[in-house]
Amino acid sequence: MTEPQSSQAVIDASAEGLNQNDNAVRDMPRWLTWYLIPGLGLIVLLLLALELVLGADAMRSGFFPQKGGWTVTWYELLTYKEGPMEYTGVLLMVPGVIAGFYAAFNFKRFPDRRLGVWVLICALGLIYYGGEELSWGDHFRVSMGWKQRQPTTETALGVNEQGETNIHNLDTPLGKLLGRTSKNIVELWCYVGALAIPLVLARRKPPLSAADRGYWFWPTTATVVCAALVFLTYRPIRVYVKIMDFEHEPYWARQSELQEFFMAAALSIYVCSIAWRLRQIPDLNKTA
Repeated sequence: MTEPQSSQAVIDASAEGLNQNDNAVRDMPRWLTWYLIPGLGLIVLLLLALELVLGADAMRSGFFPQKGGWTVTWYELLTYKEGPMEYTGVLLMVPGVIAGFYAAFNFKRFPDRRLGVWVLICALGLIYYGGEELSWGDHFRVSMGWKQRQPTTETALGVNEQGETNIHNLDTPLGKLLGRTSKNIVELWCYVGALAIPLVLARRKPPLSAADRGYWFWPTTATVVCAALVFLTYRPIRVYVKIMDFEHEPYWARQSELQEFFMAAALSIYVCSIAWRLRQIPDLNKTA
């Protein structure tokens, strides 16, 4: 009678089999992570380009009449605060949350079970990110007319500068830490963790195997397009505006909603990629 294999023995055997077949574990399809998801954001840039070339009058949407009879352009319609771009970014986080809980629940498939804790932290981070983006439901209530926006709101944690139910707009050290500072950290992660490191690891010989912790911890090339667009859709414009020193900043210079969309996409793809690959690893509860 043979003794049952240990969890690590199963992982090592599985990884050895995977190393013999480079195509045994597949990452998320590129049509999804390189083209479809980034394309949703690039549509906004296309509308902006058309607006700058053809003029705002040619790109009026017919929605939200203003004084004088004119209506907002399609670009403004998609990118205004609490608009479609913001909601789409939050929706993109939902698969990441589900994937994170799935991977955490199946932590025994990882070569290091601490990775299960890591993906759980990522899932909870996405919940926090999405909740803060929507001000924990405030944006939806305002959009539906169920609540009137106030210039400021007094909360138990301090005064909210935009009258919203969130933490990152608080006029306190905590608000600044969880607002601008945390966004800068995520932006830096996009440049280094989701763009530079995957490109370097893609050229690594031999590549990381499923038995390596780094194979699961580091982002794959699935994140590189969205991570690159985090930079390209925001930083060059900010540099141009600073150089030109406009008396009044052009409306098209505010690309924060679009940048946050690509940040959310990169984060969600990172977690989804882990779960996508993990589900192809044998279930240790059944094979051990």
